[in-house]
Amino acid sequence: MPTIGSNLNPLRLAAGPAPLRYLPMNKRFKVSYRIIQMVRGRTVATRPTDIIAWAEANGRSVSWPTVSQRLRPELQQEPRIGGLCGPMYDGEENGAVVIRYEDSATNDLLSG
Repeated sequence: MPTIGSNLNPLRLAAGPAPLRYLPMNKRFKVSYRIIQMVRGRTVATRPTDIIAWAEANGRSVSWPTVSQRLRPELQQEPRIGGLCGPMYDGEENGAVVIRYEDSATNDLLSG
């Protein structure tokens, strides 16, 4: 299980696909996650309700936190997932901020 530094205070609620999170400046956002990966030449989207559990189940490392003045407030203190690009803002859906992660093949395809 990843260790969260004492200076972080994410609030995770078990119910629902979009848990509430405490982010810097005391703002709250509902979030949902989208993982996009290239599988057999096709992009496949996964919508995990818990990004940490998904990373652990898929053997990916998790590092905390993502903090930068250049990042949108919605992305502050979101984890970095080993082998994936992100976190990235992917708009809003059903009142929740969508946070996207993608593998390098997908990132190359979408960025090129």
